[in-house]
Amino acid sequence: MDEEYERRLRHRLGLLKEHLAAGQLYLPHDDELEASLLAIRAGADGKVDLSTVDGRVRALALAIEASEHVNALKSSISLREIQDVYFQFVERNFGPLYRGMLKEKATPAEMAAAISRDPEAVVRFVKGIPGFMSDIVELWSSTYEIAHFHATDLQGLKTVFGGEIFPEGTKNVASSCGVYVDTIVLPEPFIRSRMFIESGPDDQRVYWLIKHALSVLQYKDLALTDLETPIAVIIPDTIWFDERDLDYVQVQAERDLNSHLQLLFGRSFHDADEVTSFLKRFHAPDDVIAALKDKSRLLFEVGAPEPLAIQLRDYINEWTRDRGIKHAGQAVLTAIHGRMMQANDLLVRSQRIGGPPLIEAPTSWRYLNWKLEYTAREFSPDESLNLHLIRGLQSAAAAEMAWLGNVPVKTLIEMRQTGALAELRGVLSKGVAEMVEARPDNFFRTGDKIVDNIQSAFDEHKNKLTQLTGKKWRFAGVELASCVVHGAIEIASACGVPLVSLVNSAMDQVIDVPKFRDIPGKFKSLKDEGRALARSPVGLLFQESNRKK
Repeated sequence: MDEEYERRLRHRLGLLKEHLAAGQLYLPHDDELEASLLAIRAGADGKVDLSTVDGRVRALALAIEASEHVNALKSSISLREIQDVYFQFVERNFGPLYRGMLKEKATPAEMAAAISRDPEAVVRFVKGIPGFMSDIVELWSSTYEIAHFHATDLQGLKTVFGGEIFPEGTKNVASSCGVYVDTIVLPEPFIRSRMFIESGPDDQRVYWLIKHALSVLQYKDLALTDLETPIAVIIPDTIWFDERDLDYVQVQAERDLNSHLQLLFGRSFHDADEVTSFLKRFHAPDDVIAALKDKSRLLFEVGAPEPLAIQLRDYINEWTRDRGIKHAGQAVLTAIHGRMMQANDLLVRSQRIGGPPLIEAPTSWRYLNWKLEYTAREFSPDESLNLHLIRGLQSAAAAEMAWLGNVPVKTLIEMRQTGALAELRGVLSKGVAEMVEARPDNFFRTGDKIVDNIQSAFDEHKNKLTQLTGKKWRFAGVELASCVVHGAIEIASACGVPLVSLVNSAMDQVIDVPKFRDIPGKFKSLKDEGRALARSPVGLLFQESNRKK
C-alpha cells in the first residue's frame, strides 16, 4: 500500500472516529455499513489494521474528510467578505464612470461604446488592463471554490443566470425575478470575457472591459445590503479554474453536439472524427444550407430576418474569421459546440448551487431546451414550477408589464426587509402548479397565468384602496381618508388644516362624523390601515407599476 495513501486513510479514519464519538454523524440505518464498522480491528501496534477497513468505511471516511475541508474553507472567509472585496475593487477603478453613467441616464453599453470611440481614452484604458485583470484572476483563483460552497449553502429559492456573458445593462435582471426568488447567482463577467479583454483590437478590449464593469456595479447594493440572504451574488464559473469541471462539460457538450448534428443533417455520426470529416466538404455558407434536413436547428439568433446563408456568413465575419476559421462547415461546428458548452455549463452550475436556470436570451433558451431533449433531462416538480415562474416573470417584463423589469433596487430591498417575498410568491404562483403539471413544456400559458395573477392582485388592491378612501370621515371640510392614502402622518400638517379649526368645529352636530374625543383613535386606525395597505407586498409592487406609467 502506498505510504502517502495509508497516511491519508488513517487521518480520515481518525476524523470518522471523532465524529462518531461526538455524535456528529447522522446516518440512515444500514445493516451492511454497521457490520463494516464493527469489523474494524486494531493491529499488534495498536493502530487500525487497514486490511479490516472495507470500501464502505473508506468511502464514508473520505466524505467526512471532504466535509471538514469544505467547512475549513468556508470559515476562512464569508461570502459577504468576498463580495465586498470584489465590488470595492471594481468601484475603485470604475466608480466615477458609473456615477457619470447614472447622471446621464445612459446604459453600460452606451458608455462603453462612447469611450471606445475615443482613441486617447482607449490608450489610457489599455495600459491598465493587464494589472486589472491580473488582480481579478488572483482574487477568484483563491476564492472561487469557497464562493461556490457558500452559494450552495444559501437558504431560500435561488436561480442561476446563464445564456449570456452577463445580464444586459439596460435593466437589472433582479427587477423581475427578485420579486419571486431570494437570490440570483450571476457569473463573473471579466473571467468569462478574458479572451476578449486581453487580446484583439484595443477598442473592443476597452468596450468589453467598461461594459462589464458598469454592469457589475448595478448589482452592488443587491449583493451588499445587510440582509440575511443576499438578493444577488457574483461568482465565476468553475470551468475556468478546474480542469475536471471543464472536461466534464466538454464531454457532455460533445454528446449533445453529435445529437444536434444528426438531426440537423439527417444522418448519424459515430464519433468526432466523422463529424469533422463530413463538415469539411462545406466550404461556403450556401453549401451548408443545401445539405440541411432540419433548418430550424441551425439557429444563430431567434427572429433574425436574414436568410440562413447570410446569417452564417455574418457569423463567420463577426466571430470566427479573427480566430482563423473561414470555412463554413467548421464555423457551424464551432457555433453549435459553443452553444452546447454554454447550456451544459449552466445546467452544471444550476444543479450544484441548487436553483433553476435563468436565461433572458431567446436563442440560448432554445439551445438549452434542445440539450434537455437530447439527454431526456427532466426537472423535479418544484424545479419545473420555479422555472416556469421565473420564465413567466421575464416574459411579462419584456411585454405587457415592462415596468416589472425596472423595479428599483430600494424597493426590492424593502420587500425583503418587510418579509414581503413569501406573500408575493403565493400571489404569483396561484394556479400555476396545476398548469405546469398538465403541460410542463408550455411556458406561454403559464406566462399568461402569471400576468393574470399580478393583474388580479392589483385589482384587489385597488378595491381595498377604494374602500379605504370611501370612509367619509371629514373634519372642517377635509376628508381624512385621502390624507391617509397619500401617506400623511399628522392631521394638521398633512391635510393642511389648522389645528384650531378642528377644535372650533361644531363636530358634535355633524352626522356620521366621529366625536372629537374619538379623533386620535379613529384616525390612527385609518392611518395604520392605509400604511399597511401601501406597504403590503402587492402594494409595493402596485406603486412601482404606477410609477412607470
